[in-house]
Amino acid sequence: RMPGVATVRYVGKTEALGTLKRVLGKDAAVADLLSQNPLPASLEITPTEGGATLEGARALVSRLATLPEPEEVGGGVEWMDRFAHGQRLLWLVALGVGAVLAGAAILTVATATALVLHARRDEMEIMRLVGAPEHVVRLPLLLQGMMQGLIGAVLAIWVLIGGYAIIGPHIEPLVTETLGVTHLAFLQPLNVLSLMAAGTLLGGLGGWLAWGRP
Repeated sequence: RMPGVATVRYVGKTEALGTLKRVLGKDAAVADLLSQNPLPASLEITPTEGGATLEGARALVSRLATLPEPEEVGGGVEWMDRFAHGQRLLWLVALGVGAVLAGAAILTVATATALVLHARRDEMEIMRLVGAPEHVVRLPLLLQGMMQGLIGAVLAIWVLIGGYAIIGPHIEPLVTETLGVTHLAFLQPLNVLSLMAAGTLLGGLGGWLAWGRP
């Protein structure tokens, strides 16, 4: 067995045409207009875990290209390279947008909490006069900020779920065929808990910033 190869699967002409129809989706009827099947039979090679990298794919394609049997070797290395660059760029953009949204969330909660602080200043002054410690007086502001952040996170999660329910069925077949992913996992329980915790912390930070205002 060639190094870097985990499995090899034969893909016949009929199966290749069926895969093309699944990728085309509602436009699959176009393939039926062909007088004959133009797709060749091929061998689908799955790399080992250690070879499932951009460098490993390049090395494997180079080794396969030296064999006399195949007419053409397509490893999608160029596509993988562009995908990796795009993924890094998307990560940086997402990081920047996330930082801006986090700052906006903190500012919004801090402003809302400050308004509540101003509206209840008489009640808070009475609590101070009767001897309530300052942290007891202002702790509700912190809790209110955390609650606002949690509610905002829950609403955002529901928006994401709704968006995925609309878009997911359209992109899942394409992702499955191009990336070999059998099932798209969206918002696992750990992700949901992380988003809720992040929203609560951001809301608490906004409440804490308002806490320090006179």
